[in-house]
Amino acid sequence: MSWRYGRSLGIDPVPPPKRCSFNCVYCQLGPTKILIQSLDAVENELPDEEQILNDLDEYLRQISIESLDVVTFSGSGEPTANLRLGEMVRTVRKRLPNLPVVLLTNGSFLGNPQVMKNLRELDIVTVKFDAGDDKTHRKINRPCYAFQHSQLARDIQNLRKTTRVTIALEVMLLKLASGISNVSGSPRNSLVSEISKLAPVVDLVQLYTPWRPPVEQEVQPISTAQLKDFASDLNDAFDSDRIWIYGIHDARKQSASWKSHQSLCDDILIMLQRRPCRLKDLVQSLDIPINSLLSLISQLRQSNKITARQYQNELYYFHQNSD
Repeated sequence: MSWRYGRSLGIDPVPPPKRCSFNCVYCQLGPTKILIQSLDAVENELPDEEQILNDLDEYLRQISIESLDVVTFSGSGEPTANLRLGEMVRTVRKRLPNLPVVLLTNGSFLGNPQVMKNLRELDIVTVKFDAGDDKTHRKINRPCYAFQHSQLARDIQNLRKTTRVTIALEVMLLKLASGISNVSGSPRNSLVSEISKLAPVVDLVQLYTPWRPPVEQEVQPISTAQLKDFASDLNDAFDSDRIWIYGIHDARKQSASWKSHQSLCDDILIMLQRRPCRLKDLVQSLDIPINSLLSLISQLRQSNKITARQYQNELYYFHQNSD
């Protein structure tokens, strides 16, 4: 879910197990199971538009469309790896013509002509941009092939030239116990510099920190004050309304409204398979009364289907296979 755009209906063009060209240290999905070095390698392993439409129709039978703000393509890995993405977007628009369609991408395949063609179907493309130099990029995002970070900036500029989509950068600011960080020293300076250079072609910068518990324990979030401080470094290049800070500009104010649930336990497990959640996250996303949710959580823990762990003074629940 992209917090900037509110209550999202998520669509997975790349389903589990996680298939990605990166193995980011902070990824809430855990380590990359299948490393993608070329799109040809996964072309026949991913769902087509008919499968996506079936999943979407099943979802729409259960949830109230009025409670949704946006449709987001993300998935268990890198969504642009599915070269049927453009047709999927057109299919979704037939069902939900009044909702903007967003894509979350690490940008590694933006140089592919078919990927670029698919992106023209979107309203908003949000590109991961966590480093301003190749060395930091390799330590934080850990690409599985010889991806040059400098190419990402050129591909974003080309995206602006060839499409009319709204372009956002998603910047994850963090520290590692090993001392690696993109919020101090030369890595911070280069990141601020590279983001600022993209100001003429980028509409929005979203600043995040890993607020959910990452699988790798050395990952550490930064404070809201540090997020604000980083944002201030971008003020020369961006107007304040083009910089959005996690925890301050969070647009998710209302809960989803469900017409029915086929299986609440299954819906909880599906959510936790995608990301660890707190009780309030599950209540808001699944529209479940807290007392009913607590009972279901107890059942799932007793059957060893989920686990729980404290992180940043809050209790998070995990799918048993994802912890």
